[in-house]
Amino acid sequence: MVPEESSGRSIKQIQKILIVTSIGLTLLGLFIVPNIVPIIFPEYNEAISAIQIISLAVIPSTISLLLTSKILGNEKSKILPSTRIIFAVIFIGLVVTLTPIYGIVGTTMGFVVASIAQCIILIVYYKFK
Repeated sequence: MVPEESSGRSIKQIQKILIVTSIGLTLLGLFIVPNIVPIIFPEYNEAISAIQIISLAVIPSTISLLLTSKILGNEKSKILPSTRIIFAVIFIGLVVTLTPIYGIVGTTMGFVVASIAQCIILIVYYKFK
């Protein structure tokens, strides 16, 4: 996507497909996987809630990917290392805080919150630059 963005070509169709696919994967992770995992992998029943939570990160991660592509295409990539560092700090902080309390669910919650924070920062940056 970066070469297309940098050449000025529109990739709206690809973006729409990616967003719809990420929404589909999120819904699949929220509603279908919890019904399939006990049948196929009964020993992983404890991971079902973690799968549901982490599937919520698919949409903000996709949006972050699309915005990163646009920012790189515009050759204004100074913000990208900062967003990665912020993601890492939030994720590590929440993992250290939430994992002892909630276990794997706390870890996945940390990942989702960090993904959403990164997405929000990129949206705000892209809108105001």
